[in-house]
Amino acid sequence: MDLESAFGEARERNDWFRLVFFDIVTEENGQLLSTEVQGKLSKYSHFVCNARFDLFERVLLRKMVQLGAERLKFFSNRDRQSTKEHTPVPLQIAYSQDIFKSKDQTKRLITAMQKFRHGTCTVLHANPYIHLTMVDNKDFSSADLWVLSQDQILLVPQIRTSAVALKRIVNHIFENFREGKISEYKNA
Repeated sequence: MDLESAFGEARERNDWFRLVFFDIVTEENGQLLSTEVQGKLSKYSHFVCNARFDLFERVLLRKMVQLGAERLKFFSNRDRQSTKEHTPVPLQIAYSQDIFKSKDQTKRLITAMQKFRHGTCTVLHANPYIHLTMVDNKDFSSADLWVLSQDQILLVPQIRTSAVALKRIVNHIFENFREGKISEYKNA
């Protein structure tokens, strides 16, 4: 199976790859031949290769550093202390279908969030909408999680919310509930 098909199938099943092993191959007379250059990359950006580090640095690592910096910037300065008049800067996780149409999915999200190993989850409301408060025990950041429509999760940082705590909450949602498209919140 080619790479795009494997990732597409995983996305459809809401599966995650924790680690990818790969070989660099060349094509000769229609056949793929191993170059004996191998590597592995984890979802946490842990990277190992057995040769040609210069190639990986140019092709892979620079892009990973750029993506990491963009992601850190996206999650930064969203807490109410960092904003003018202490207004929140929420983010949304959007889904391509109405996943919260089913009560089973709302229960599944609440159950997943209650298993947040980096902190605590308090259920403030669970029907007909979801309102949770997440507290990160590593730095005592907090954010409210809302489900007010059938196709998105709204994450609202509170007075003190670090970029890494928000990232931990989002990663928890992606790994234990469902991956979605994260972006700035667009109020309809």
